[in-house]
Amino acid sequence: MRSRQASIDVEAIKRKGFYEFAKRAWHVVETAEYIDNWHVEEMCSHAQALVRRQISDLLINVPPGNSKSLIISVLLPVWCWLPEVRPEARWIFGSYTPGLALRDAEKAYNLLTSQWFIGRWGNILEITGRPAMGNYSNRFGGFRFSSSVGGEACGRHGHFRVADDPSKPADVENTGKAISAALEKVNTWWRGTMASRRADPQDFGSLVVMQRLHENDLSAECILDGYTHLRLPMRFDAKEPCFTPIGGDRRTQEGELLNPKRWTEEAVESEEKGMGGRDGPVASAQLQQRPAPPGGLVFKEETFQEFTLRDAPFEESFTCISVDCAFKDAEANSGVAIEVWGMRNARFYCYHSVLDNLSFSDTLVVLVQVLSMYPSVNAVLIEEKANGAAVISIMRLKLPNVIAMNPKTAKPARAQAANVYYQAHAVFHLADAEWLPRKVTNLKHFPKGRRNDDVDATTQALIWLAEQSMADFSQAMVEFEKEQREGSWVGQLARHFSIG
Repeated sequence: MRSRQASIDVEAIKRKGFYEFAKRAWHVVETAEYIDNWHVEEMCSHAQALVRRQISDLLINVPPGNSKSLIISVLLPVWCWLPEVRPEARWIFGSYTPGLALRDAEKAYNLLTSQWFIGRWGNILEITGRPAMGNYSNRFGGFRFSSSVGGEACGRHGHFRVADDPSKPADVENTGKAISAALEKVNTWWRGTMASRRADPQDFGSLVVMQRLHENDLSAECILDGYTHLRLPMRFDAKEPCFTPIGGDRRTQEGELLNPKRWTEEAVESEEKGMGGRDGPVASAQLQQRPAPPGGLVFKEETFQEFTLRDAPFEESFTCISVDCAFKDAEANSGVAIEVWGMRNARFYCYHSVLDNLSFSDTLVVLVQVLSMYPSVNAVLIEEKANGAAVISIMRLKLPNVIAMNPKTAKPARAQAANVYYQAHAVFHLADAEWLPRKVTNLKHFPKGRRNDDVDATTQALIWLAEQSMADFSQAMVEFEKEQREGSWVGQLARHFSIG
């Protein structure tokens, strides 16, 4: 027979749902005192809506240290197995390491076998002995299987798949191919192994809970797939408040803290400082759930300027076409960028920008189309990597001004070099161009953006054009010294730089 308190708990949880269960079961799985806050209720209500199939798929982005794993990976599946909810539900969990998934599975098992739980709902597990923490079942056909990113589900088919922190911060601290490989591993695992584990194609829910790390992380894939998205930054973002069919962010004041009873202003400031500052890339991603700070990572939005063709006619500029080719033929994340740039009076102008997934033959077609639009271009710059070498060979059969580019430094270093000209307010993008919003977004998010190919084309053009300018300057200095000796150096310098 249940105790009076047990009966009170059971009836309250039956009436109020998962949020009530989380509050009352907290002390069984966590030694730290439970601190109630609205964000806990929001996570619980959204997770409950998923279990009750009021929403199909759910993405939760919340900063570390706000109980997301305890709520989603420990308490949620146990509540789901209550008699009045879905005791037959089959759960498949995955994290970036097996240790994390097993840790939470063990906490859930300890809750299921606790006196507190058994005193209210009895022993619902299938066996009395201690099972393997990565794989245990209940008496109603439900099970919990735990794996890691890249791991197999061993023939298991579930009703719910959960990814709890599928990527670790260290995965995106590298650059270039290392980041792409780490992120692609997670996305492939989610879309492949985990997506094929459906017990019932008509009754299958997906739940991802994580901190944002990169513009191309699993969260981005979920957003594109239309998941219900609960985004709760550490400080309230009034420009991008979160609203969902279930609820959302309840704050109203810019900068208002998410969980001030636990994360005070002093604690948050200390965390931000340890991450390189409030406006730095790490704090922006992990605390604010934005892969890039509002103003940009390397390239800052405040430095972006626009021009019209009247300001800088193409025919009056020294120009180039800059091409960044694909590494694989029309692969989703390996695009082709073709841009037209010009330089005039120590300023740089972007006249045209193309970014698309193009095969080798399509790359040639589009490049010829751009050349027909700008036939007087001074040079065609093509990086001699990936498909670039073949493109160079073909284009040189028709054009004498194709230049093979072989950069000696990594892409981030080249971006920093090119950014000098943005910081000097010497770079301009064509006003009202249809490609301009995409261009601005990709610049701001580099190197953590979904698409960086056009940024690579930009840095290639800016560095090359600047080098031509410096060559002109070096020649000017030779002539300057000669004219100085002859007494008319001011006129020579003025003529060279069109001064006066």
